[in-house]
Amino acid sequence: MPTMPAALASGAEKLAARYAAVVVRNHRVSEHFVLLHCQGDRARHAPGDNISVRVGDRDVRHYTVLTAEPGRFGVLVDLAPDGPGARWARDVRPGTRVVTPPSGRPLRARPGRRHLVLGDGTALATVRAVTADVAAAGATAVSAVEAPAADHDAIAGLAPDVHLVPSAAAPGVALEDHLPGLLDAPFDHVYLVGHAQSVQRLRTSIRAATGMNRRSIHTRIHWADGRRGL
Repeated sequence: MPTMPAALASGAEKLAARYAAVVVRNHRVSEHFVLLHCQGDRARHAPGDNISVRVGDRDVRHYTVLTAEPGRFGVLVDLAPDGPGARWARDVRPGTRVVTPPSGRPLRARPGRRHLVLGDGTALATVRAVTADVAAAGATAVSAVEAPAADHDAIAGLAPDVHLVPSAAAPGVALEDHLPGLLDAPFDHVYLVGHAQSVQRLRTSIRAATGMNRRSIHTRIHWADGRRGL
């Protein structure tokens, strides 16, 4: 996760000032999730877009837009991988100015009839967006996100087409245990999002079980063991 000198972070934020917005509500959805509602006159983000946010003097974090309409957007933050971004999202108050420029190319659905979309709590917005892309194309998506069971009731309505899997003690274990039941038919594309080591293990397991070409498995890393938290 990016850390840079404070002066450089300030300069980058000034250059991206056209993406300025204001936090209008900090909604603690559940124990591990916060939904930040933001408003900006020139906000043009779409669900699934990647944005960067300065969360401290030297820390910048990347998030995925969950909901959007002209002038407004919402960002869901998973607080479980504790770090500067999670602490900022937990404590940021309404009225706080934020600058949210685009950050890299969004993960979007590829052409195909059947898609498997998997991730952890940090990936809920991405999984939701890819699932919506697949549905809009008239194709089929099998989507699952692992999250603490205590959060399921609170976050289920944020991604109604995504199956929630109770997380285990270690990241990725729940999805790995769940995987054999998902591979009952071939998929044209697979999308794996979230924890780096979990994504790697899932990709290996899927290729071993199905023989899928590596180019049909698309990944997006949000965090990793041994790196500074979100």
